[in-house]
Amino acid sequence: MISGSQVCDDCLYHLVRSLLGTYHKLVLRRVCQDMCRVATAEIRSWRLNPEMDPLRSQFTRLPLIFPAIERIEQTRSTTQRQVQTLGDDAVKAILCWPRLRQLDLSSTDITDEQLSTLAVALPRLQVLDLSDCPLITDKGVEYLAKNCRTISRLSLAGCSDHVSDAGVEALGAYAPLLESLTLNRLRVVSAVGILFLLSSSKQLRYLDISGCNLNHFSYNIAQQLCVDCSLLCQMVKSYG
Repeated sequence: MISGSQVCDDCLYHLVRSLLGTYHKLVLRRVCQDMCRVATAEIRSWRLNPEMDPLRSQFTRLPLIFPAIERIEQTRSTTQRQVQTLGDDAVKAILCWPRLRQLDLSSTDITDEQLSTLAVALPRLQVLDLSDCPLITDKGVEYLAKNCRTISRLSLAGCSDHVSDAGVEALGAYAPLLESLTLNRLRVVSAVGILFLLSSSKQLRYLDISGCNLNHFSYNIAQQLCVDCSLLCQMVKSYG
């Protein structure tokens, strides 16, 4: 009787193994393998922890273990996270999840070329977090908008000074299902891009423009445009 006691997995395995004959050991092994396959096939969501293990290695091995994943998130730290290396191997591994709907690549060194590869290969992607990715530029955002038409929620917060009005306008022109967009801390995004976005994105319901290059006059125009478009955006955060 071992109920109520704390027995580690290894001890339990060796205990059971010592009590079974050869035939039953084979049965046990087959049952355990089948149970593992069933368990991993049922897992649809996974939360990464970049503080415990590099994202690159996590992305590389996860598709082999959990082939049915549809949502990837990251744990959020109260401290500033360093930019992590993603690498082409990790990108290739992500391509093994064609049913992926939500992907968190925040604080990684993903490039425009890698982003374009993912945009083409993930036809069901709806939610993408690219916040604090310093290598993303207008070119990558345009690739995403043109090739991933299902995107509905996108964060470009703090990406870099290479994401400007051109990238924002590409989202307004080529992302018809966009409902939520976070642009905070994009210092070169101005009223020109914001106003084009508001007039073009008919599904947009949330827009964060805090820290963008807007003055009081431009911000007031953006707010008025939301009103004129029948509450196009439920929230436009204060600039600056």
